[in-house]
Amino acid sequence: MIDPLRKKTLILLTVIILIFFSLFYIGLQIPWSKMIAPGPLCMAHSSIYRPGGCKSCHTEGKIVDNAKCLPCHNQIMEKIRQNAGLHARVTQECAFCHREHQGRFHNLIQLDVETFDHNITGWPLEGRHAILKCRVCHSKGSYLLYKTECMDCHQDVHLGQLGARCDQCHHKDGFRIEDYQHEETEKSPKAQHLNMACSECHRMEYADYPAGEGLAIRYKGIDFACTRCHEDVHSGENGTECVECHNQNSFEME
Repeated sequence: MIDPLRKKTLILLTVIILIFFSLFYIGLQIPWSKMIAPGPLCMAHSSIYRPGGCKSCHTEGKIVDNAKCLPCHNQIMEKIRQNAGLHARVTQECAFCHREHQGRFHNLIQLDVETFDHNITGWPLEGRHAILKCRVCHSKGSYLLYKTECMDCHQDVHLGQLGARCDQCHHKDGFRIEDYQHEETEKSPKAQHLNMACSECHRMEYADYPAGEGLAIRYKGIDFACTRCHEDVHSGENGTECVECHNQNSFEME
């Protein structure tokens, strides 16, 4: 008669052997890496899903090693280096927002555009920008934005005449200028000329501007000769220096 303790030992060994051979058989059919992996990677990371590929993202003792993420995502690394954009301001690990092993078609960017606070990117949306749809600026399948100058989105209708500092004249609520004042110079409008519409002097012209030939309202290099607007009733007999006799208040001689 077999000793009860010995019988239990034999049963336990049999179970262990069966489990071992079962795993061995399964191992012949399925790569071991797939048996222990927590799930498929998304399409963007699919090339990493291979034997030994885990070390591309993971370091022992860490869920995901940020130091291994950034060299692949060098555009984000450069933004962080410049202290620009959202990623320069977050403190969480990459895996906190971008969770992997959720399936081949999982979207790593889990962003609720309806509630997202754009202020945390360092680029608050103000005025007309606040009502734009995200895709107007983020139009290439990525939320990274590298160009933030006005003329990166807006056409320079002045063709380079006024430089790149659009905010010196315009604001974010619209392009219309309600209260522009000319600088006080010898050629700035005075007296009766202040009552004139801007278009009386700043006319649409086709010319060679700093940004190239084209049609634009002339703001620089305007011909300030009086006869550009006024008829020379003297037929040139008194020259072209009208200010020697007249002023900007009237044609009456002082």
